Amino acid sequence: MCSTNGVAVLWQLSAIFDAHLRDKPTTSTALLFLPCLGWKGKGRKEFEIQNEVELGELLLSLNYLPSAGRLNVDIIRAKQLLQTDMSQGSDPFVKIQLVHGLKLTKTKKTSCMRGTIDPFYNESFSFKVPQEELENASLVFTVYGHNVKSSNDFIGRIVIGQYSTGAPESNHWRRMLNAHRTAVEQWHSLRSREECDRVSPASLEVT
Repeated sequence: MCSTNGVAVLWQLSAIFDAHLRDKPTTSTALLFLPCLGWKGKGRKEFEIQNEVELGELLLSLNYLPSAGRLNVDIIRAKQLLQTDMSQGSDPFVKIQLVHGLKLTKTKKTSCMRGTIDPFYNESFSFKVPQEELENASLVFTVYGHNVKSSNDFIGRIVIGQYSTGAPESNHWRRMLNAHRTAVEQWHSLRSREECDRVSPASLEVT
């Protein structure tokens, strides 16, 4: 069995990880193997912890023009994106998809930025959304790493609108609605596909 000192050390480590992970939007499960002090056998005690995986952040701007029925999106930049291909480097792009209710209606995407995890895009997109349909609209933002050999690598996603993936996304949408035609910028922490699918029906409607 583990010694008393070993148990105390493990409890301290557990507290450190709990404090570090509190209120983080995206985590993944990892296994931490630590030798117990006084352990007599050949093996090591296995402990499962929640280890944060940073997927990166996305800066975007939203504004809505009621008279024109246009929802305008600026993809400004991203930073510290998860590098999915260590051999080829990162070539990220952003896919923007408009979902009305539970129906995908439009897909657009940025250009691909070569060899960077901190891309600057500064690209603008416009979607036709009549004012009476705005409350049922969701924008799905997905960051991919371009892969020439196989399908593109998923990096992270957020959903803003009717089926937002969290409080920050809902807040951005609400600020846009109250901004009276003024563009509203906000940074967003990317989330895993699994998390988005779990909390946002709009995420399930896109690929």
